[in-house]
Amino acid sequence: LADIVRFLGLDSPGPPMPVVLAAADSPWAAQVSPWVAGMAIGADGPIVLFPTRSPTYPHDTLEDVLRHEVAHLLIGRAAAGQRVPRWFHEGLAVAVERPWGLEDRTRLASQLLFGPRLDLAAIDRLFAEGEGAQGRAYSLSAAIVRDLIEVHGRSTPADILRATATGMPFDTALAVVTGTPIARLEREFWDRQRTWTMWVPIVASTSVLWLGVIALAALA
Repeated sequence: LADIVRFLGLDSPGPPMPVVLAAADSPWAAQVSPWVAGMAIGADGPIVLFPTRSPTYPHDTLEDVLRHEVAHLLIGRAAAGQRVPRWFHEGLAVAVERPWGLEDRTRLASQLLFGPRLDLAAIDRLFAEGEGAQGRAYSLSAAIVRDLIEVHGRSTPADILRATATGMPFDTALAVVTGTPIARLEREFWDRQRTWTMWVPIVASTSVLWLGVIALAALA
């Protein structure tokens, strides 16, 4: 877990984090939706994991769930308890729990192709809805955070959290660190997704498919 500590710009992880392994019929489980595989409570835990619940997106294994929940506590510590929006909290936790994989890219492509264009406030609201809406929120949040890192550098999340910890509002901290106001961040993220939203439907269309068949037949 030391890689998460370093990535978030912390010198040390801070106080110990209790971890509870809870049964699916425990009082802990009754507090969350049946598809939730883990949760972090408060600033110092405990972290509660449900081993009998098969991890679902965005987690592949129980280890992923543990890393995700540890990341939430460490994000809170890096921000010194200051408010961090849900999209950044969840997107960053997904980004540090495991590498960006094929399932992540496939889900993102599906969301971009078939879902509406959402602002960050709307993505935050999705986390309060059902399992499908939450899956969309996780996918988009992780993609936005990864895009932020690719464009502005690997240290960007830590720099934003460090500025937030001083008492600076999160939106201001993001704008100061990246030189990009929130509204422009949203717009530029969606503009960079045009490969999916414009070219994939064209390439996947039946007209292009039949042109390809004709070209292969002519070549043969």
